[in-house]
Amino acid sequence: MAKRIEAGSLVCMSRRNVKGQGIVLARIKNINEYAEFDLAEAWHKLYDKKHPEFVFKNELNYSVLWNLRQDAINGIREQIQKNNPNVEDKLIKQFFSYNAAYSYQKFGAKITKLKTDFSLIKWFKAPSDYGDKPCKWHKQKEVWHPTSLVKNV
Repeated sequence: MAKRIEAGSLVCMSRRNVKGQGIVLARIKNINEYAEFDLAEAWHKLYDKKHPEFVFKNELNYSVLWNLRQDAINGIREQIQKNNPNVEDKLIKQFFSYNAAYSYQKFGAKITKLKTDFSLIKWFKAPSDYGDKPCKWHKQKEVWHPTSLVKNV
């Protein structure tokens, strides 16, 4: 499905009750190449407790851990912006946000494959957030989504 999606494709959210309708403005197939930084490796160092270079081995307090991760992510984003100012910061932020929410499961016991393929979508008809009403947050906005979540209309 996602192989056919390119800039200019008319798409919808495939797994929502209200599918919505939008146009793909840009597609980044590999965020690591785009940012010229190994974001997937950095993510694993911050979230995967089984990674040999896990940064927070001795930290037990969840709120402190969350703050330390946010500081590290902000530092990575600043470094990427310094090295390549043309990189879209919202995309880097969405990469960390999405993967932290959906790839990190059961308190680090399982890490699923990270999403590194993202599309910038301008929504004309907003999709739902798994309910039966369109989400007001998406309406008339440009939002980065993992390409695997959308399909051609």
